[in-house]
Amino acid sequence: MSIAVSRSGRITYVGFEKGAISVCDTFDMSKFDDVSSGHERSVASMSLAPDGTAMATSGFDGLVKVWVGSA
Repeated sequence: MSIAVSRSGRITYVGFEKGAISVCDTFDMSKFDDVSSGHERSVASMSLAPDGTAMATSGFDGLVKVWVGSA
């Protein structure tokens, strides 16, 4: 349903129809991990902070979530 790519292009974030969010290494697709169940319904959109430390997602469940990682 939605996708976001890191500034370097190395990391790809994918939002699925069932609300799951996964992350993968763009150069090695065997490294594909489920990050979270994310939303109760489809992930509508995703956006990464320019420095890559946070991501915002919105879903058809009516929620907007901000995910913060360690730098």
